[in-house]
Amino acid sequence: MIDLLENLESVCLSPEEAERRLAEQVVARRFDPDRLVEMAAEYGTHRTRALVQRALFASGAGTREMNGECARPSLGEEEG
Repeated sequence: MIDLLENLESVCLSPEEAERRLAEQVVARRFDPDRLVEMAAEYGTHRTRALVQRALFASGAGTREMNGECARPSLGEEEG
């Protein structure tokens, strides 16, 4: 997934459309939000990490911290 997000131009997909579709897939539980964060942090550029964060927020999943960026808690965790 991260490789696809890194190469959106080659599949004629806008960042906005990719973000929307990723959020839908997270809601459908086809992707593990924490794993997406890990993979984006390891393999993605800043642009891709930001796209993943926005998609997760849009899905309601939120994420743990990614490379020093604050984020909302994951599903099942309370904000405090």
